[in-house]
Amino acid sequence: MKKLTPKTHMTIANVLMGAGVVFDLGDMIINGMTLRLWPTVIAVSLVAAGAVWRYTMVKCPHCGDKFKGIHNKLPDRCPNCNGRLDKMPEEQ
Repeated sequence: MKKLTPKTHMTIANVLMGAGVVFDLGDMIINGMTLRLWPTVIAVSLVAAGAVWRYTMVKCPHCGDKFKGIHNKLPDRCPNCNGRLDKMPEEQ
């Protein structure tokens, strides 16, 4: 199985968090702006899963640096080892 790049992991995390927000807002719009327990629990779980995915899986494939302080867009190269983030170590 092919290993995923940090940018792919970041996209997965963003999709999970966005799905949680959209799910909860959609439920609130359908049900007249009232919060219900189970849809909110599902939405919070999706957002939490995206956050956990982001902070555990998004790291440099070369040195393992976790990119602390980078929240929106990943750089093209690792600030720690200067390795390219769009290629895995065996591809370079």
